[in-house]
Amino acid sequence: MSKKILPFKYPLITSFGGTAETFGILACHEEALDWLYSHYLQFYATQTIVDDFNDYNPTIGYAPNFFADFDNRRLASSINYNVFLNREGCPYLNVFETPLDLISSFDISFVNYIKRNIDMGMYTFGFGDVTKIFEYGYDAPTEMSYHPVFIYGYDDETREFNFADFLAEGKYTLAKCSYEEVEAAFKGINRYQLPLIKSIASIQYTDNASFKFDYSYILDSVKEYLYPDSKRAERFEKYSTSFFAPMRWHAKVFAGINAYDFFIEFIDIEQQLGIYPSDHRPIHSMCDHKELMVSRIEYLIGKGCIGGDKRPLLSEYEKVRDTAVEARNLLLKYNIKRQPELLDRVKSALRTVKEAEATLLKQIFDV
Repeated sequence: MSKKILPFKYPLITSFGGTAETFGILACHEEALDWLYSHYLQFYATQTIVDDFNDYNPTIGYAPNFFADFDNRRLASSINYNVFLNREGCPYLNVFETPLDLISSFDISFVNYIKRNIDMGMYTFGFGDVTKIFEYGYDAPTEMSYHPVFIYGYDDETREFNFADFLAEGKYTLAKCSYEEVEAAFKGINRYQLPLIKSIASIQYTDNASFKFDYSYILDSVKEYLYPDSKRAERFEKYSTSFFAPMRWHAKVFAGINAYDFFIEFIDIEQQLGIYPSDHRPIHSMCDHKELMVSRIEYLIGKGCIGGDKRPLLSEYEKVRDTAVEARNLLLKYNIKRQPELLDRVKSALRTVKEAEATLLKQIFDV
């Protein structure tokens, strides 16, 4: 019997998959922190309008200068982008994609394939039919549900894999599932959608990466966050629209601090359309962004990039983070009590966060 669990910490960012897994891997390695805190600063929100259903959905993301370096193959900053866009990403992560049909041709079970990955120090990230996995909570499902599964360990004695994903009530959770569940999840998938569903990604951490810390890069990212370029955002809108064209989506991008305007508009549109419960994911991702910014500023003070005399400003920024959390909690409360005045308080808190954050970041980073 054997057991192996690869290094993985509960991530600071838990808004959406891919980025959460990237953060959970990199946070285990001291040498990767310079890269980690140099990225995930730029923030953007995309409103996607779906023609066929007269509907719209939000997508939220972080990226290293996502519109400034849009044509640069270093665009990708997470496992998600590596798999979805098939581009280079973080220099500390090597991502290899293997077609599911090729794995099947090896006459090897998916369980043994994933175990060999882990034995070689590789995490597994691939789409499966998660209705087959008990922890996802499907009750006698009649249809498949395609979703990426991130696996980072196994135990032959209990015949279980360690995996991480959004489970009960959408909370990011470290959990376990049986070998049989994983085998059924990958064997049962009907591969008819985007190309990414037709492969399993193997992610390997390497400390032999070429990255030189450059504080000016961070300052440029802060400036882009505070003073987003509308023309560059329009370029990203055009790309997003073309990328999602097969699904008949149109995109509108809100970049940097302008994303707050999207959150407020999002709440207004949901009210007009009578959507309930209200989608809290956009504001939850904003809370992650503030939490990470607090951690980033502390890290930069420790490195001497920001003077210790700025610590009182950091304390003020922590209040901004707390107000963002309050906005999220009010929205969750609304989803229980359905009191419209709670949404007015959410929008008021978002306006406060936007104004206070802009003021403090200018003072902290001298931009």
